[in-house]
Amino acid sequence: MTIEISKEITVHPASETACFQYYKKTFLLEDTCITLYDRYKLSILLRDGMAAVTSGSIDHLIRGDVVLFRPEEIHFARILKEGEHEYLTILIPASLLADFGGEAFAYMFEDTTADRVNHLSPPPEIRAELLRLAERMAALLQNGGEAASLRLFGCLIVVLEYCLTLYDTQKRHPLASAMPAVISTALEYIHTRYAEIDGLSDIAAHAGCSVTYLTRLFRRYTGISVHGYLTGCRISHAKLLLDSGASVTETCYRTGFGDCSGFIKIFRAAEGVTPLQYKRRE
Repeated sequence: MTIEISKEITVHPASETACFQYYKKTFLLEDTCITLYDRYKLSILLRDGMAAVTSGSIDHLIRGDVVLFRPEEIHFARILKEGEHEYLTILIPASLLADFGGEAFAYMFEDTTADRVNHLSPPPEIRAELLRLAERMAALLQNGGEAASLRLFGCLIVVLEYCLTLYDTQKRHPLASAMPAVISTALEYIHTRYAEIDGLSDIAAHAGCSVTYLTRLFRRYTGISVHGYLTGCRISHAKLLLDSGASVTETCYRTGFGDCSGFIKIFRAAEGVTPLQYKRRE
């Protein structure tokens, strides 16, 4: 059974909406979705079997772990075992985070120091409490009634407080599994130059290796092909541009696609709708 529930909530008239999302669905090993958001993202894993991949590390997650990402930070979940997975994601606008925690909460997401981490692995007593809160939020999303919004926000503030107490400790004892320099260099190059890259040879040359070596190592560590990752990165940026009001033609060329017909075909294969349909969705 697949469950996907998403609820947009505004708790303060001057704030943008926060989005609470609960997922319980079956994934295959090859299921990979590169994600890019214009809000802060916090996810709590409710079942083992996923890894969070960023440009510099692979974080193997277990039930009760938390991952944090800043706006427009490219990342994706790698499926480590096929089957049913369950997790809760909360997308938080900067204005709303400021209303509740000011710079303290934003620090976890916007930290620019070299030892910044995305992955929080809490001790048993905090893990149990985070899981209780996550399961409470999942239940509220499914059957919360009229009072669900305030209760969801109450849970969120407690979760953020726990994460804040964990963050600096996690920085001193990071759990990330570092990638080979070739892969982290290739990922960073794709993230920053996705609109200009001219084929796999361009990426391999920047990483200082052959195309054959890059493609083999890239899939081993990320679970996705280099071409698939580049395309996914471009599609993620295209969605943000369409959301911001850019035309389909402008989006096509700003994200590195060679022609509009090809862009429309690739976008529809990835998202199930054309770019124009995505742009006009309610």
